[in-house]
This record gives sequence, C-alpha cells and structure tokens, in this order.
Amino acid sequence: WKITNEISKNHERIQTALNSVIQHSYKPIDLESVESFVMTGCELLNYGRYYTRFSKDGYSTGARILTSTNIMISNNTFDSMEYFGLLSITSSSDIELKNNRFILDASGIYYDIDEQDMDIYRELVWFEGCSDTQVISNYFISYLYDINAKYLGYRWMFDNNCLSGNTFIG
Repeated sequence: WKITNEISKNHERIQTALNSVIQHSYKPIDLESVESFVMTGCELLNYGRYYTRFSKDGYSTGARILTSTNIMISNNTFDSMEYFGLLSITSSSDIELKNNRFILDASGIYYDIDEQDMDIYRELVWFEGCSDTQVISNYFISYLYDINAKYLGYRWMFDNNCLSGNTFIG
C-alpha cells in the first residue's frame, strides 16, 4: 500500500491509499475510527478467507470500515470471494463509493472447495448503521454458481442515502 497522511485545507489529517495493488491479504482494509480516508486507483485481489492461510477461529471480515467518517472510495477494483462480502462499512457517515468494480469470483481459491458448497453470508457491499452514503456508478459483478447472490445490503440506516447509476451483472 502507498498510504500517506495529508493535511487538508481544514487542517484535518486525511489517510490516503493511491494506485496500489494488494493480493492474498486476510484483511486488506481494516479501518476503525478514522476521520478522513481516500482510496483511489487501487486493486484488492484474491483476499479474505479462501485466498490466505485460514485463521484459527475460522472468521474473516475481508475489507472493513468501522465508526469512521468522510470516506471516499473511487476508481478501485475489489475482486475476490469472501464469506462476509467484499466491503463492509459499519456505523460510519459521509461515505462515497463511486466508479468502483466489485467482482465476486471463486477462481484461484487456495482450498479444494466446490464452488457450489461456498456460502456468502453478506452482500458484496454491506452497510450497517450508516448515514449520508452515496453509491454511484459502480459495477457489481458475480461469477458465482448461486444466481441469488446479493449485491448490496443495508441495515439500520439513517438519513441521506443515495443509490444511483450502478450496474448489476451476474
């Protein structure tokens, strides 16, 4: 990752991840209580439960953001097969997901598991307890055997949530 700290015009610290590739990571994003985060031009490939050493507790969250604000994720690719979804955002606000590709693909997994036996507990992108979200012009693609795979999930949401111009394939 190329992660930097920048100071904005408002003198707040902004964490950034730019033009990077990360593969075979258990948790490629694990943010908690972050005030500003920008991620653009990155590729997160083959991450989570089925692409890394299996944890002792058998639990994985993939990419997650908790109790954070002012999050901008744009022009990235999330390509993996993850039990808890490709991106989970909880108890956060002022979030923009724009021009990303979220691809659920079981090819290249490390374990001898039949694709039909794989289970997805959550949607590709999961929001819980969030407010002021914008999900704009993203591609959600599923190459799974299960034609009922879900793309987006919302639970216990608060004010001002926008879903516009997205494409769903699978």
